[in-house]
Amino acid sequence: MTKYCENGVMVALNGPIFLHQLRRWIPWANFRRYWFWISLISALSMFGIVCVLRNREYIPPRRPPFPLPPPPLECPNIPHRGQDGADVTSSWDDTNRSQAASLKFDAKVLFFSKTRKNLVAEWLVENKFRYREISFDSKTLPVLTDSSRGKYLLIVFEDFEQYLKLDKWNRQLLDKYCKDYDVGVIGFLPGSFTNSVPTEELLEGLPLMGHTGVLPKSVSVDPSPIPRILKGGLLLPVNASRLPPFTTFRSHSGYRNVLTSRDPDQAPGEALVLEDEGEWDGVRRVLFGMGLEFWPHRILFLDALHYLSRGKVSTPMYRYIQVDIDDVFLGRAGNRLLKEEYQALLESQHRISDHLIPGFKYTLGYCGGSFHHGTPEENEAEDFLLQHSQEFLWFPHTWRHRMISQYPDLTNLTLDMLLNRQFAQEHNLPILPNYSVTPRHSGIYPVSDMLWRAWNVTWNISVTSAEQYPHVRPYRLRRGFEHQGIKVLPRRVCGLYSMFRYQEDYPGGLAALDSSAHEGFFFMTLISNPPTCIIFIVVPPTVNQISVVMTHAPNYGFDRLAQYLLENTFREIKCLTNLELKVATPVEMAEEYFRLNPEEKEAVWGNPCFDRRHLELWPEELSCAHFPQLVILGPQKTGSTALSLFLSLHPDLLENKHSPNTFEEIQFFSNDQLYLKGIDWYMSFWPNVTLQAGASPRAYPANATRIPFEKSATYFDSEKSPRRVRQLLPKADLIVILIPPAQRAYAWYQHMRAHKDITALRYSFYDVISSSTGPKALRKLHTRVLLPGHYLTHLERWLHFYSPQQIHIVDGIALRKNPVEVLNKLQREIPAVFRTPIDYNQRIAFDPAKGFFCPLQVKGGIVQPTTQCLGSSKGRNYPPMDQRSSDYLESYYGQMNAELERFLRKWGYEVPDWLAKEDPRSISESGNAEAR
Repeated sequence: MTKYCENGVMVALNGPIFLHQLRRWIPWANFRRYWFWISLISALSMFGIVCVLRNREYIPPRRPPFPLPPPPLECPNIPHRGQDGADVTSSWDDTNRSQAASLKFDAKVLFFSKTRKNLVAEWLVENKFRYREISFDSKTLPVLTDSSRGKYLLIVFEDFEQYLKLDKWNRQLLDKYCKDYDVGVIGFLPGSFTNSVPTEELLEGLPLMGHTGVLPKSVSVDPSPIPRILKGGLLLPVNASRLPPFTTFRSHSGYRNVLTSRDPDQAPGEALVLEDEGEWDGVRRVLFGMGLEFWPHRILFLDALHYLSRGKVSTPMYRYIQVDIDDVFLGRAGNRLLKEEYQALLESQHRISDHLIPGFKYTLGYCGGSFHHGTPEENEAEDFLLQHSQEFLWFPHTWRHRMISQYPDLTNLTLDMLLNRQFAQEHNLPILPNYSVTPRHSGIYPVSDMLWRAWNVTWNISVTSAEQYPHVRPYRLRRGFEHQGIKVLPRRVCGLYSMFRYQEDYPGGLAALDSSAHEGFFFMTLISNPPTCIIFIVVPPTVNQISVVMTHAPNYGFDRLAQYLLENTFREIKCLTNLELKVATPVEMAEEYFRLNPEEKEAVWGNPCFDRRHLELWPEELSCAHFPQLVILGPQKTGSTALSLFLSLHPDLLENKHSPNTFEEIQFFSNDQLYLKGIDWYMSFWPNVTLQAGASPRAYPANATRIPFEKSATYFDSEKSPRRVRQLLPKADLIVILIPPAQRAYAWYQHMRAHKDITALRYSFYDVISSSTGPKALRKLHTRVLLPGHYLTHLERWLHFYSPQQIHIVDGIALRKNPVEVLNKLQREIPAVFRTPIDYNQRIAFDPAKGFFCPLQVKGGIVQPTTQCLGSSKGRNYPPMDQRSSDYLESYYGQMNAELERFLRKWGYEVPDWLAKEDPRSISESGNAEAR
């Protein structure tokens, strides 16, 4: 079948060309005579296309390999002479500088950008530095201080000309901030900045002469305290054909060259990177004569960040490396590795361990069920590998390389993993403790609880890795997370995929592979991923950071591209940088990764329906129709339960199943413990979702017969909820109910008293709202009573993640007095949810006994004239608020309400009647205060 499929592939590729030529050769009048042959060719073409889709990639038979030679393992001795004529040694000393790399998340960089997409921002993101990016406006500067403290440790200009063109006032203000708070400035000057001109016209206010359009043939790393990662004393060639022109600087007293042009036809000593020691105007700067297109600039940018911030914006000086070769026994017969190729892998490991990374070993991932499924020569090679199994490290996949979504239940998955464990025991494989990776990272993300449970039962896994969290691309945004005690490290790509077996298979050929290893893509991947790197080698494509990087088993046979890339890159790291490449266990690397990146521990669940890769790994029985398209955010005690009850009467809407632990609400996004249960648990609250005829279960928003919605009033004032809701439900409509915040605060206090809360029973309402100190329980109640009423603060947080068109404001007082009008307004505003408007006068009515509107009873599908109201816990009658508390809250919320009204008008919202009728004195006073 494989042979026929291969022939079909060739027909699929050549058939259309042949038909085109046939049409040219045969006149249309005679074309019908050859219909049989045309039909046959078309059928074969379709057969070939099916084969392509079935096999995903066409792997031709072997050709005689031309193995790439290993690189020389010693670094070339290329010293140069410094500006004073003395030899420059390749050394680095950081004895007197801070190594507080863990503080980088307490530090912040202010970045003035000129273009929307730029390499500087990408490099900051890739190295995980916190920064604030603003588009430059020469007339205004952002607020630089906060309560007598500087907000930024460093200032970076994508184009230093932005700084030079600042008006006198703003430039003095920025310079004063830099001097007062010892803040450094990094600026990039494009090569087209200016021609050779007088100093004062080139860099206004700085004693520098600049030249543009310079294309140096080589550069030197000069003596300076800045180079930290990049070695000093290097003389580096420049491939000018791939770079824009440079701007160079002629040094002056108080300035020091960091990177210098060494062309004989250029003025001696002109700097491409220049350190301003601050002697001229008290501001320390590092200036680059081009952007980050030039690879030494990228490393020196990291060094400059460390130097100017005194180690607070920094990366460690070590990189942990682990090379995972996934699926060593996988592959079709005739395309597996041979004995001499496994021997070459072993020799490569010895070279790396002896000369580049002490103690290094390749880590082999295996599927025991694929063992001995090759040709006799390939089976013999696998026996040879097992004879030398103790020289490598091993970790398990699944038994026959099945994705987790293909297992029907936990029992089958567990038995499969037990077979793999038995295989390891029979062949005495030295298994890496607590580490595993699944085929295509399935079940890791999107998370499969079945996988987590099976891992705990069979292997006691505590570390794994994946490439698709939060998404496969862009690579620089990949992150790790921790779930149910298992740490997930992000994988990085190295550019080798399973189909790359020969030099000509690699895009761009051997020259491009050399470029990747020598200061190119893969070299920079290791530079920018502190402090760990796991390099994965797999048959189906898979990859990352403390570094987890991916290659594939076929890359180690044939022309041996992987060994060539890895050894050359590791050698370049050793020869050109001061970084130390180290090895550690996956458990140790995971501990280090999350020590340096603690904010990544908590996962933020995304919606698989928006990512094709996630959908491929998602179990087929799950449907996008289970995600709600309407969410009532609250806040609490504003009528959210009544609104949810009224919406559930609509035939187009499906309310969530009530949770026994959190009343009728799910509270998934606001409760950390519930959020950790994952999206499968969340989706289970709508078990009866059905699709309309012909609707796709993998489309979102899905065309369900009834659209899911939920109400959790804890979401509105939760700090974490907006981001979490946005990631999972980006197209959902949100409803916020607003009543006078003083009324809401009093209702919550009475609610707590009704539930026998000891603190609420012990303290009066006035004591609670006026006491920000006292026992912890009192302070907690004080916060829960007052904080949700800071409506503007919470709305601004939600509007950071959602558009105003997705957030719908409901007047809670109007909802209580005239709910039909409110519900009709919602039906008009959200037609995608309310597909068939209904007359709510036929569904709800006023109940005199309760004093509010209730649903009408339905018996046998017929609406009855009697109402069916909520229980006694809803709609309670409280004693009126005392005057002292009322006056206090009027003063407390007055300014906030005035700002809320202006905010709602600004964004085009209808202002609730109760807010428009607020005491005009508070509005007037706030307006006067704002004017002042």
